[in-house]
Amino acid sequence: FYLDYSIHSNNQPTMVQSINTKAIFTLASILRRPSLMIPHVSVDTVSQIDYAALQNRAGICAVIFDKDNTLTGPYDEQVHPKAAMGLQNALEIFGVDRVAILSNSAGTKSDDPGFKKAQEIEEKLKVAVIRHEEKKPGGLQDVLDHFGLKDPAQLCIVGDRVLT
Repeated sequence: FYLDYSIHSNNQPTMVQSINTKAIFTLASILRRPSLMIPHVSVDTVSQIDYAALQNRAGICAVIFDKDNTLTGPYDEQVHPKAAMGLQNALEIFGVDRVAILSNSAGTKSDDPGFKKAQEIEEKLKVAVIRHEEKKPGGLQDVLDHFGLKDPAQLCIVGDRVLT
């Protein structure tokens, strides 16, 4: 299954979409361990997260944000006003080298040829976009490598869906 949205009606290039096989295979893990579907924290906006507590009490070393519907609207490149304070807090507490975006709409090798969309988002949002081979929920090794970490327990993953 493959959809090509490479040229929009306004002649602006857009992203290419493909089926997310990693998500389909992850379903088997969830059926065996339903507790994987329970988030550790649930908030209305990323600005309600206590990033200092994550760092000081939970041992979190890096924060990964989903982009669409978490920091921005879908396929938007402006931080939503309700997310702006949260992103800024994460950057201040963890530092620019320990905050990044992991998105299926940008940074995925198969859907973002040449990582052009990832570069655009980095320029506009001033946050690194992790380049990754697999769509989420895959890509963990790419994330660990980006931050130079070995233990996934040191990561805070913030998104609008449980399988983000």
